[in-house]
Amino acid sequence: MPAHPPRDARDPLESITTRHILSALRSRGGRWTKMHGHSRQDATLDIIGCYRGCYVEIEVKRTGKKATPRQALIIAFVREVEGFACVAYDAEDAHALLDEIDDFIENERAAHDRRHGAV
Repeated sequence: MPAHPPRDARDPLESITTRHILSALRSRGGRWTKMHGHSRQDATLDIIGCYRGCYVEIEVKRTGKKATPRQALIIAFVREVEGFACVAYDAEDAHALLDEIDDFIENERAAHDRRHGAV
């Protein structure tokens, strides 16, 4: 049996990356769940959650890997129904998605204040 090629330490296993991403997400608040098993593959991505009242799904991938066509379809659907979704390769990608949500909420709040004359 051939030996496995050595792994590049800069490219951790997806499970390790997932743990780092979940830790980053939880540090910002919200509710986060890692989806397990094969039965969920047609319906959700790797991580689902709610952050500041917004629905979020995240597909975790190792460097150089892409979302499958089905995963890309789920990402597009979540965005279409005004949720937030992405492929994350590291914790920085997760933080960027949460930053996007923070910006969205602040812009919505400012627009609301303008419509209703708040100072």
